[in-house]
Amino acid sequence: MKKKPDSDFQLFLQHIGNNLKKVRNKKGLTQEMVAEMNCIDYKYYQRLEAGKVNITAKILYKISKSLNVNPKILIDIDKD
Repeated sequence: MKKKPDSDFQLFLQHIGNNLKKVRNKKGLTQEMVAEMNCIDYKYYQRLEAGKVNITAKILYKISKSLNVNPKILIDIDKD
């Protein structure tokens, strides 16, 4: 049985969320800190890390800059 395109996209969002969490933890930051650094709602950031909401390119870019990493690190699905 073929996967639905939506399920592939959901997996992609989960990879991004996992990468966000890994980088954040490596930097010793809390979710609250990253949210505040990027002027975004803490609950929204939690949902980003959980892969439950679609991240925009603008937010991805802002977060990557605040974490001092290349944006492609956050979308890399081959890191696991």
